[in-house]
Amino acid sequence: MKKIVFSLVACLATALVACSPSGPTGTPATDAQAVAQKLKEGDRQAAAQLLHDYDAYYGKLGTGKSAKFNLELLRAGVNLSVRDSLERGQ
Repeated sequence: MKKIVFSLVACLATALVACSPSGPTGTPATDAQAVAQKLKEGDRQAAAQLLHDYDAYYGKLGTGKSAKFNLELLRAGVNLSVRDSLERGQ
């Protein structure tokens, strides 16, 4: 019985690490702030990667969620020209 419980705890710990905040949170405002924060820190490569990952994530959720994420990006100060330069890798 102890082995089963230990295995379940180990499995849960692994799942929690895999779901750490390194990916989309599912909250457009929070994810947009993460992109904006990377830009403020001067890490354009990380911001571009987050933008790419979050765009793919919200794109799969549908037009409404994708639009909400894009609106939150604008609110966070990531305007269209900044977004375009990130997507082009500049």
